Amino acid sequence: RTEPANNSEDSPSVKELPREAEPKPAPSPRSQSIVKKPKVALSVPKPPEYVFEPQVLMSQQDMDTCLVKTGEPFPDARLADLAGEEHELESLLGEKLTVVVFWSNANRLGREQVQRLGAEIIVPFENSGLNAVAINISDSPEQIGDLFPADRKIGFTMLLDPEAELFSKVATRRQPRTYLLDAKGNILWFDIEYSRSAVRELVNAIHVALGNQK
Repeated sequence: RTEPANNSEDSPSVKELPREAEPKPAPSPRSQSIVKKPKVALSVPKPPEYVFEPQVLMSQQDMDTCLVKTGEPFPDARLADLAGEEHELESLLGEKLTVVVFWSNANRLGREQVQRLGAEIIVPFENSGLNAVAINISDSPEQIGDLFPADRKIGFTMLLDPEAELFSKVATRRQPRTYLLDAKGNILWFDIEYSRSAVRELVNAIHVALGNQK
């Protein structure tokens, strides 16, 4: 036997309690950790005992892979960071200098370079007018995120060049590559490897560009 359904007139009214507002998710720190605004010069780090004139020395075969060289402007580009926000490379130039590094997960030396970039370049030249940009070739944001978690402050800007469009304007092959640019984006020094000597020469070139010569 089916009981007749109660209609709204016979049923006691039920007051609906006000719903509590759902807490808003905390903003992701990823965009803060991967985008570093250009440094403003406040101090100049102490130079080493010996500072030498920076030179680009490599075989002719390696030089033939370089499409831009010292004294030439570094190509501008509009690239996205790990959060999908796009940036003009020109807008990330430091007040005095900019270090640009091309790297990928597939290359062990390039991976090591960006992991050590903070300790080797960012910290020693903090507030000296230098900015750094690491440009990844081909890897997905998820792959890069495994190396650089969203809550980790890395001190430099991480951009993506998934189709190697910008890389193809500066080189035909061989990475990692490191470029030191002046305030206008012209190339002061570059190298096509990551080694102890390459780091030493980059640090030296930065000191020379800052006027720290002995």
